[in-house]
Amino acid sequence: MKKTFGKILGAFLCLGMVLGLMPSQALQVKAAGEHKHCVCGATHKDVGDHTSETEITFEAWTKTNSLPDTAGNYYLENDVVLNVPTDTSDMYRGWQVPDGVVLCLNGHSITATGRNLSNDIFVQSNTTFTMTDCKNTGRVTHAKNADGITYTGSAINVSGGTFKMYGGSITGNDATSNNPSDGRNCGGGVYLSGTFKMYGGSITNNHSASDGGGVYIPTQWGCYFYMYGGNITGNTTEKEGGGVYAVSDITVSGNVKITGNKKADGSVSNVGLYTTSSGETKTIKIAGDMNGTLGVYTDRVVPTAENPVIVVQGATANKDYSNIITSDSANYKIMHDSSDPTKLVLTGKDATEPTPTEHTHCVCGTNNLSTKGHRCNKNQVWTGIDDLSEITSGGYYYLKQDVTITSTDTYSSVYTSGNQYCGLKISDDVALCLNGHSIIMQNPEGETNDVDAVMVEGHFVLTDCQGTGTIKHAKNLSGETYQGKGVKVQGGTFDMYAGTITGNTSEYDTGGSGVSVEGVKEAGKSSIFHMYGGTISGNIAKNGGGVEVTRSVYNGPSEFHMYGGTITGNTADSTWSSYGNGGGVYVSWTAKFFMNGGKICGNTATYQGGGVYGSALARTSAYDTGGAAELNVSGSATVIDNTAGGKNNNVYMTSSTRESGYETLYVKLDISDPFSGIIGVSTKDKPVAGKPVVAAASATPGVDYSKHIVSDDTQYKIRHVGYMLMLTTADEPNHQHTWDEGKITKQPTTSEEGVKTFTCTGCGATKTEPIDKLVSNTYKIIDGANGKHTIGKDGTLTFRSNAPFSEFVAVLVDGVKVDRSNYDVSEGSTIVRLKQSFLDTLSKGSHTIAIQSIGGTAVTNFSVTASSNSGNTGSAATPTPSTPTAGITNVQPNGGAQAAQKTTVNAKAPVTGETSPVSCVVLALIIVGGFALLIAELRRSRQMQKKH
Repeated sequence: MKKTFGKILGAFLCLGMVLGLMPSQALQVKAAGEHKHCVCGATHKDVGDHTSETEITFEAWTKTNSLPDTAGNYYLENDVVLNVPTDTSDMYRGWQVPDGVVLCLNGHSITATGRNLSNDIFVQSNTTFTMTDCKNTGRVTHAKNADGITYTGSAINVSGGTFKMYGGSITGNDATSNNPSDGRNCGGGVYLSGTFKMYGGSITNNHSASDGGGVYIPTQWGCYFYMYGGNITGNTTEKEGGGVYAVSDITVSGNVKITGNKKADGSVSNVGLYTTSSGETKTIKIAGDMNGTLGVYTDRVVPTAENPVIVVQGATANKDYSNIITSDSANYKIMHDSSDPTKLVLTGKDATEPTPTEHTHCVCGTNNLSTKGHRCNKNQVWTGIDDLSEITSGGYYYLKQDVTITSTDTYSSVYTSGNQYCGLKISDDVALCLNGHSIIMQNPEGETNDVDAVMVEGHFVLTDCQGTGTIKHAKNLSGETYQGKGVKVQGGTFDMYAGTITGNTSEYDTGGSGVSVEGVKEAGKSSIFHMYGGTISGNIAKNGGGVEVTRSVYNGPSEFHMYGGTITGNTADSTWSSYGNGGGVYVSWTAKFFMNGGKICGNTATYQGGGVYGSALARTSAYDTGGAAELNVSGSATVIDNTAGGKNNNVYMTSSTRESGYETLYVKLDISDPFSGIIGVSTKDKPVAGKPVVAAASATPGVDYSKHIVSDDTQYKIRHVGYMLMLTTADEPNHQHTWDEGKITKQPTTSEEGVKTFTCTGCGATKTEPIDKLVSNTYKIIDGANGKHTIGKDGTLTFRSNAPFSEFVAVLVDGVKVDRSNYDVSEGSTIVRLKQSFLDTLSKGSHTIAIQSIGGTAVTNFSVTASSNSGNTGSAATPTPSTPTAGITNVQPNGGAQAAQKTTVNAKAPVTGETSPVSCVVLALIIVGGFALLIAELRRSRQMQKKH
């Protein structure tokens, strides 16, 4: 039996050794159900300073009684209950967050229990904690004790750190202490002594025995509250600030909501602003546009009509905030400050609204636009007008009311000899703020031609400080929309910062019912459209429902530059085969479209290019005219969720071949990095196996565009090859790198390693390998210097170093260690013979051999030449394909490569000693066989025992 046990033990030891030799990849099991989404939640949305989608992979947190103690991205798989011991220090913390944690509640709860005055989460100095919730049902709360009373304490205590909240609900918490002067009576939801950025989620149904039922900001030093979104509602307090009590200024923007909060006596108490002993009242600062709702009051000063109190800064002059920022008390009201309309004051309810002052703001409308070609001037003064006829020269104007145009002006057509018609012709340098009003084009009775609302042959700037202004066509008595474009640009420049161009239709062959940009014949004139903001929506045309950019080949430039704004809900509608393209934007073969930002989404086309259509026209001969639309994307440009013919179709790039067969032209997308947006692409020419189609050019080698340039059709995929992004069939194998022989980009020295850079001959990607440091050259080559080898003919090359054989270390060729299988080494000082099989793999030309010894390195050159009948030309520019390199790089499934590892395998050497699927199978069979032998041996042993 002892022998049997020994055999079993020996077998298991062998098994352990075999498993130890197996590659780690063979033992790994891929985790299922990866949890991935943007930090803002399941679906990305721009909010505050969070303006780009970045997908995060979250790690599962499965424990139910604790939370992570190291930085990372985590999601909860279960509800977590944090038991706060009763014997801890005076700082009762359920979870003290480590710096750098992003936590997705994933619909689960975090509950503090066990004692009063405990925080669920404590964010200390030099710590950033981010909370989100992709399920929108997660919460942070306190449990109830045996008597059904909620354990007390703030949910989140920010003590010098930074808390970012994108989702989840902070609810059901009660900041109450038996000591009336205890600060722990404040901030039922969040006690803030640091930085709190709220992008979403809710703070609701919390209570404080003193101030700040929802959020408490105790001091003006080092406390910063930025609210870009989310709700603070239904909280209560015994004293001040049911929703928020602010001893420091707070900043708001976007769609925020602070309403429905109360004091214990039932009175409304949303945002309570503290007033210092010197009479300074803290304020709400508006950063950008604000369209939510919040209530406000002051705690220690009584506003009157004679002495109003400034409570808001950064407001838009002349914007109506009556339904956005309101007084918590019916005894007061909010209105613009009479001396500074960018401030709002809390004043007596019977106070008279100040006489409107100058209309002052930047042309961008928001006073904070930062983009190429724009410089903010917040002090720009505008002149009010009641009718467009008051625009008699260049200047800055704003509408005081809606304007309906019922007469027309004429201008020359680019494509015909007749006249065309418009309601307003801009020949000078005119800037117009819609001020929340509309320009409505009502074509004159009996006029059967299209009438464009605005025609630009000078410079026209359109903005809207209120955000609700429009340019549109009216409807006739039959409910049909009058025909014409919103804005026609013909030999001028149109800059759009805000406002909406909507509800325009045209049956003309030249599309662009929203905005039409047409080149003109006049020398030196261009037709340019810059879109910085605003919306182009709900327009219908044969081509280019939203925008068309076109010109005759003999006319001046016609270009569309998009930096921001949205083009959505437009339609290119026609049953004619040459129309029905470019629901959002149509770019003719003579025009250019540069998209640096903004979104084109939700547009439709009958045939192609639901989002953008790029046209092409091939020449029939060298004397003909033709070309292809130029499309360029960069920055955050986004073109998604558009359809054509009912199918996903975003940017459509056509091609053209004329009957003469003189040439074929293709539209392609050019990329200018940095590029962080997402573009869906389709092409007229469809890829087949082995024949991809160019989708985009000017791509940066080595940059991953897989989440930025995507195929509209799931039958195809995007592959990065050099400077091109190719559309290939979905089943085409991923690109495998083929590395050239490399170039030494940094020479090694005795103190620093060198670097050798390899370039993929297919895609242009690069990788590097280190070159060992040189040892001081105290030895030299005494035989074989400057040897020669002819590929396919000569045998070995022999070199002798005067170093003792006992000091031999390694052989390097061209700075890379040579595998021992490729040479022999023997005594006689130190003799090295490079084998023919190795020499034949080297490229034609001069090479360096270094024989490393402990005391130094002996170096010489040798050359390789090609024989007249050799198949290896040895060209360094076009190296002969070799067996895949071992130890150089690990090719990834997506065609990328891991960082190069330091190697002792020659770059030309055949693969030796590498693991493979076959070897794994063989090892597995050995293991199974071993177990079978063990079982047989045990059975035989037992039978022998029974016999005896």
